[in-house]
Amino acid sequence: MLCLVVALAAEARPLLASYRHLRVLSQQFHALHAEPTGLADPTARWQFTATQQHQLRGLLVRWQTLAPATPAVNDDLLALQRRDEVLRYLQRQLAAMVFTLIY
Repeated sequence: MLCLVVALAAEARPLLASYRHLRVLSQQFHALHAEPTGLADPTARWQFTATQQHQLRGLLVRWQTLAPATPAVNDDLLALQRRDEVLRYLQRQLAAMVFTLIY
């Protein structure tokens, strides 16, 4: 009986490793496709076209990647009047960001 349990445990190890790997991949996939932080405020305030919404989402994802500790939506952004100004503001802020790649 003990030999059977040991054999089953040995068979289960690769399955558990695969399960853990798939769980990590699932979490990464969810993070990639989750709504970026700060998307709700601009879309509630301005009526973006479908193309502009796509651009806004991409800019906010880039912001989240390059400066995760700094909120993209701030008082300067909320003071803007038009949706195209919002996109240009985010583009300028992202272009001005200084970051260092660590390898």
